[in-house]
Amino acid sequence: MLQPLVERSGIASEFESVLSVDSLAMFKPAPTVYQFAARSLGVDRSRIGFVSSNGWDIAGAHAAGLTCFWINRARLPAEGLDAEPRAVLTSLDELLPFAR
Repeated sequence: MLQPLVERSGIASEFESVLSVDSLAMFKPAPTVYQFAARSLGVDRSRIGFVSSNGWDIAGAHAAGLTCFWINRARLPAEGLDAEPRAVLTSLDELLPFAR
């Protein structure tokens, strides 16, 4: 489901991997879901950029030690979930400078 979306976005070449939790048969905000990326890629959690438009998702990923980017297209106020993303962006285009 995810790969076609990334390919149509025009930025697929910027990603090393696109992972889905479908294979885990569990869902967010279970901590195992966020740790799945580190295990799958063999890297420290702090080196993973987690992107979401949902504050609760950012809170779960932040608690699991991932570097978070909140896509806040509607410029909504933060949900007050005690999780500070590395950056608040209004579109995926703004994410590219962080990949360098």
